[in-house]
Amino acid sequence: MSLTTTQVSALTTTVLVALTTTQLQQFSAIELGYLNTTQVTNLTTTQVNALSTNQIKGLNSTFMASLSTTQVASISTSELNQLASSQLRALGTTAFRAMSTTQIGSLAADKLASLAGTQFSSLGTTILQSLSTVTLRGLSTAQVAAMTTTAFTSLTTTQVLALSGTQLFYLSSSNFSRLSTTIMNTLNTTQLKGLSTSEMVNIAHTQLLAIDPGAIPAFLVNQLRYVTTTNIALLTTAQLGGLTAYQIGGLTAQQVGAVPGGNLFQLATTQLASLKPTQIAALTTTSVTAMTSTQIGLLTATQLKGFSGTQLAVLSTRQIAGISQTRIAGLSSQQLVQFTTSVISSLTTVQFAGLNRSQLMALTTSQIASLKTVQIDVLKPTQVQAFSTRQVTALDTTQLLALTTTAIAALRPTQMAGLNSTDITTFTTTQVAAFIVQDLKAMNSLQKGAFTSSQIAAMSTAQVAAITG
Repeated sequence: MSLTTTQVSALTTTVLVALTTTQLQQFSAIELGYLNTTQVTNLTTTQVNALSTNQIKGLNSTFMASLSTTQVASISTSELNQLASSQLRALGTTAFRAMSTTQIGSLAADKLASLAGTQFSSLGTTILQSLSTVTLRGLSTAQVAAMTTTAFTSLTTTQVLALSGTQLFYLSSSNFSRLSTTIMNTLNTTQLKGLSTSEMVNIAHTQLLAIDPGAIPAFLVNQLRYVTTTNIALLTTAQLGGLTAYQIGGLTAQQVGAVPGGNLFQLATTQLASLKPTQIAALTTTSVTAMTSTQIGLLTATQLKGFSGTQLAVLSTRQIAGISQTRIAGLSSQQLVQFTTSVISSLTTVQFAGLNRSQLMALTTSQIASLKTVQIDVLKPTQVQAFSTRQVTALDTTQLLALTTTAIAALRPTQMAGLNSTDITTFTTTQVAAFIVQDLKAMNSLQKGAFTSSQIAAMSTAQVAAITG
């Protein structure tokens, strides 16, 4: 049989329906393609089912798109699997929705994966829930992305958990928000790694808190950087503890700053060691005060340099005790001046002895006045020489008495202006004997006249000449 387009188009419904299956099978696929929509929809289900394999394989998209829901529902599973992916995609969503669970279940994974997203989403709840986990894993990312909320929420927990990380990446924000806490708690490491940055931004705090702490290391740094500071603040201590040192170091300064002090207290030494100066600078004063002396002591010199003046001002004497001499000496002058007087006076003799000239020169007069005698006693000559006249003036008589003879001998002539008459009379005869001649000569008449007879008696001839000449 060889019919032209005109001849095929001229066939009436009565004629078409009257054709036997044997007669219809004489049509070539090309000739069947000449049928218009009305003609196709009028074919009986028996006629449609009688089409041969070659006819089915050759049906064009126009023929496929014209099939009614009844006709599609009557197609046998063997015929369905003869259709090419392009033919299946030509079916309308209404017609596709008419397929039974058996028909959909018979489709090979690659055929199902080739369907348009709208076709897949048009499937009913019963059909969707009947799909195997293997079949779901074969869905294309376009199909996953196109799934309606109705279609997605009809999937069972087992089915959702069967989706790969790549598929989860393409979930719409609406569908992602519908992942239950049970599902979030059960996602494996590969699936967690597949979550998109958009999903990380929009993850609900209930979903985030449901993630198993043991699975937290699976996240990529680039994913974690998109978690909002609000959600970071809500992480449990167990989840925070699950972060690797590399992940901690990759968080933004704002995220680290959002970690509550109580949770920061729980960080392990390896996690603390990964903090960058910029991250430390973002810590709130509450977080800083929550750190233990051990934690503070584990911070490197580079990390300590990240502390701002506001943060340093809230450090307690207990916390400062954990910092080594080397680390204290590594602080900048601008940082040291932020310490409270109680912190300055709490520095151990080892810590204080390690301060450099620049640090000592930066100390305020209040900080100088807070120094204990044991701290004054360990001052080295170069340290004493770092004091300004104002700092010398800030020393009280008790502190002056703590100066060693080596320290006295190291004083510079310009520093003498910081001593008053009372200070002069306070010095012991041993201390007075340690003054160098240049210092005594630099004193004014009131200072020279303040020396007592017992102090003068302890002086050398050159010293006496310096205050009387």
